[in-house]
This record gives sequence, structure tokens and C-alpha cells, in this order.
Amino acid sequence: MNEKIAFAMLISFIITGSALILMVNLYPDVSVISPNHPFFEQNFDPDLKKIFIFGSSHVGVLNSTLISNNISENYSDYDFYNLSHSADNPEERLVILSEIISLNPAIVFYGISYRDLGTNLKLDTQDFHFDFNLVLKTFDPENKFKLKNINPKIITLKAINTELKKIYPTTTVSKPTAFSDEMPFYPQELLPINLNRDELTRHAEFIHVSTLAVKPSSSNEQVSVLKDIIKKLQKNNVQVVVFAIPLPHEYTNMLPPETKENFKEILNEIEFDLDLKVYDFTHQYDELSIWADSLHVATVPESIIYTEDVLEMILLEIEK
Repeated sequence: MNEKIAFAMLISFIITGSALILMVNLYPDVSVISPNHPFFEQNFDPDLKKIFIFGSSHVGVLNSTLISNNISENYSDYDFYNLSHSADNPEERLVILSEIISLNPAIVFYGISYRDLGTNLKLDTQDFHFDFNLVLKTFDPENKFKLKNINPKIITLKAINTELKKIYPTTTVSKPTAFSDEMPFYPQELLPINLNRDELTRHAEFIHVSTLAVKPSSSNEQVSVLKDIIKKLQKNNVQVVVFAIPLPHEYTNMLPPETKENFKEILNEIEFDLDLKVYDFTHQYDELSIWADSLHVATVPESIIYTEDVLEMILLEIEK
């Protein structure tokens, strides 16, 4: 009986994987962070200095249109792009570093947090978690099947929408994922404020914040890659600014003390060893009611303070 179940699971995996590979190649996901992304193929104005901001969804929730418009109004020789990507970390960012450098940015702002440099140590076998990206890293390290960092939901809906529109041009299965010129890798989405602090705590427990471990710099692979990225950018005359993204106290209070201490030491080390400015927003708004969940600032006007402070940081660095 066990052999039959295993065989059935293998067949299901092969069929599902084959279908996914086919859809990825026929209906590419523009949210995937890749050297072949259309963003790198466009014609940029050579007279404008580029400002890029890196990071994961914590950076993706910024109001990039507001930042871009303000910079354009006050510094007409600069152009701003938010290149955040969901679940981003230094290792993933390194994939497109050559393309980033080829665009000759003037300043790169890099938003990081505990999750970007850490590993969750929860090993409860009853809470099984299938890490698809880990499987790909093992069996397809060169990403020949183009499955790395894909969003199956986006690809499936895109495939259905595309094929239905061939028959019924006005048909839409779901609202298209909204990307913009300022945010080519992260979709614009509405995240309302959650005023229930108990729910923020439950969310932090659900994502196992209490078992998040950030190793010391000397044994942390993500920190090593982050430093490598910074050094390569600096070598190509790119000014680099690092900032720690904000989090509510429901999240930070649950972190292991060692993780918090190691993260703080990493920030100090980056600032002094690599000779750059580090802004720490970690506790800037932890008591304010501006949170969508325990990880993200909401994207409504009432939570605009985060975007305004990041804009101020950018303007300060431009003026230097």
C-alpha cells in the first residue's frame, strides 16, 4: 500500500511539475527577479541619475509613486526605482547584480531585516513545510527550468486569462497583477491597517518569530553575500546606503535575544567596515497603529509616515 501511495505521489509530482514548467515558459511571470527581466532591456534616459532601492516586501509596501514624484519635482536630474522583490535576500539579489551595475545607478538603498539574514530553526515534524525553492536549488542549481522564485498563482491566472481572452476578449478571471514603472518586481497591493494588536501577536507566532536565528557575521552566509554586493557596488562608484526596516513590538519582542544582538552587531559592522551610512528604522513606529500584520506597514494613507521617512532619508543622501 505504501508503495502505491509513493508511486501515485511521484506521478502527481511529475505531472504538476511538467505543467508548471510549460506554463512558466509560455506565460512568464514578470515578478520573477531575473537578469532577463524587461526592466533591464528598456531605454533609460542617459541624462538622469538613477536611484535604486532594494529589499523584500517590507520595502515593497512603500508608496513608490509618492517618492518618485517628489524626487522628480525637487531633483529633476534623478530618477527613482523601487526594485524590491517578495522574499528577497542577498543571495537572490546577487543574481541580478551585474545587470544592476550595468545601469550605472548613482545611489542604492538596501532595506534589510532579521528575516533577510536569518534562518528559522523550527523543526517540528508535525508542522511540515515543503520548501520548493530548496528542492530547485538542489536539483536545478542553474535554473534551467525557470522555476526559481516563481509565483504559481500569478502564472496560472495569467495563463487562464491569456487563453480566455483569445476566445472572449473582454473576459478576465481575476484582476491583473499591478506592476508599475517605479516597481517592476513587486505588485502594487492594498494592505489595510490591522488595529487588533492581539492579531499582530498571533501572526508573529504563526510565522515562528520566536525561533528566528540570525547567526553572527562570521558564520552567516547571507551577511557574507550582502557585504560582497556592497563592495561590488562601491567598486563601481555606486553610493550604498543600508537601512533596517521597521517592525512592530509584537514582532521584535518575540525575537530571541541572541538574534537581536547579532543583527545589531551586523549593522554596526557594515557601517564601519564598509564605510557607509546605516539608518535603523526597526523601532521607529513599533507602538504606532500603522501595521497590516507583524511584518508589514499598511499601504493606506494613514500609514504614510514610513514612506515619508524613507523619502527624507533619500533626500538627505542626495544632498550630500
